[in-house]
Amino acid sequence: PLDTPSRMRTMVSTLQPKMVIIIKYEFWYHFLRELKRASVPIFLVSGIFRKQQVLFNAGDWTVRAFMLLEQFAIISRNEEFTMDDFKEYAKVYGLEEPHHPNAWGALTSAASKGKLIKFTGKMVPSKRHVAKDHMIRVWTRN
Repeated sequence: PLDTPSRMRTMVSTLQPKMVIIIKYEFWYHFLRELKRASVPIFLVSGIFRKQQVLFNAGDWTVRAFMLLEQFAIISRNEEFTMDDFKEYAKVYGLEEPHHPNAWGALTSAASKGKLIKFTGKMVPSKRHVAKDHMIRVWTRN
């Protein structure tokens, strides 16, 4: 089916899957969103990520970063992560630095308000050399 929000909502509510196994590179953005909303476990087998995939090529930095963070949260399942971890992941898939460093904070704020990720209450030292003395938040998938 065409990957639209309404079609994927209908498909997930009709099929009511107990889990979904994704093979290689079958990443359907709206399908993944609906599975997340329905709290359906997603498993990735032999995952292939290519920079040219639509998922990784949205034009606007904020949209692209949010899409990558959503994918990262799904893949990491319930493991804890920091934005340093996400930045390493995003860099591999071609996400450039934002126009302003504060965009990273805006991204986590939007993702948290959108119930994509949640703050664990933990703080850890940043892994990045330029921010080595800074404490950063630890997140998990919501």
